[in-house]
Amino acid sequence: MPKYRNYGNSGELNAHSKLDRDKVRAIRKWYQTDKTVTQQRIADFYGVSDKTISKIISRQTWFWLQEDETE
Repeated sequence: MPKYRNYGNSGELNAHSKLDRDKVRAIRKWYQTDKTVTQQRIADFYGVSDKTISKIISRQTWFWLQEDETE
């Protein structure tokens, strides 16, 4: 029998989330287009940790979010 883990709500559905899909897209675009910006600067701007920004950029979190998705 497969083991399924319940991680609870992810993304915007998490009540404690400080970010939404538009902010995540903006973070990725900002980091991709501005080569002088640091992950710490982005983190400070959005009020999250630099580790959170790192995971968003490397798609360890919000991996399901596509850049061209329109909703």
